[in-house]
Amino acid sequence: MPTETIQVFASTTGSSTDAATVDVPMDAEILGIQWAHRADIDGDDENSEAQLSFLSAAQFSTNDARGILVTTRMQAALTTSGVWPMFNNGYTQLHGIEVAAGERLHIHVSASTGVLTQVSFLIILRMRGMGRRQFRRS
Repeated sequence: MPTETIQVFASTTGSSTDAATVDVPMDAEILGIQWAHRADIDGDDENSEAQLSFLSAAQFSTNDARGILVTTRMQAALTTSGVWPMFNNGYTQLHGIEVAAGERLHIHVSASTGVLTQVSFLIILRMRGMGRRQFRRS
């Protein structure tokens, strides 16, 4: 079965529920998710958190939340002033998470007021029921 990738990107200032969405093009299995998370954070206890989820509403502080694929977080709590960019890159391997064609994935961001957050999730999929030549990249 062919492997494909889909990227979803969001750029927000402060918090944003459903900051970006992407639809799965065909039935597939999620093999892994790679992320790049950047935030401009002050040293006075600011934070930035991003979540990739099947759910259309953010679930950052929810117990027993189901449908979250990845959450990434940064925080700075120093006694200095100034703003500096922080970066968080990572990868998680997933197997057995089946997704249907048309199923929507959502990015949610929770950040301190005024914090610029940019996050990109690269979703690695094993497509079902097709050959490589049948998948159209656009």
